[in-house]
Amino acid sequence: MPLNLNNLGVFSLTTPELLLQTISAIRNMKTKKSNRISADNSNACLLFLKNRGGRAKLSELTFSRDIIQSLITKNIAKVTNTGIGYYLELEKKS
Repeated sequence: MPLNLNNLGVFSLTTPELLLQTISAIRNMKTKKSNRISADNSNACLLFLKNRGGRAKLSELTFSRDIIQSLITKNIAKVTNTGIGYYLELEKKS
């Protein structure tokens, strides 16, 4: 005797439209980002800047915008316009 999923509270998808809507909804679901990976990338970006004398040309950075923005938001780094390009610089701590 085949298992009836409707009795278990699981409903089968009856139309292709409903199936496509469900797949679309699953693809659009936001996933939680790992804070550990983000922290590792932030540390890598900080180390990169320290090894380059505390500044690097923004267009040459390969770190994500989220990583760079988190450093700016935490007042660890800032973006400056030198007239010849934008640079990401470490904030000077007093």
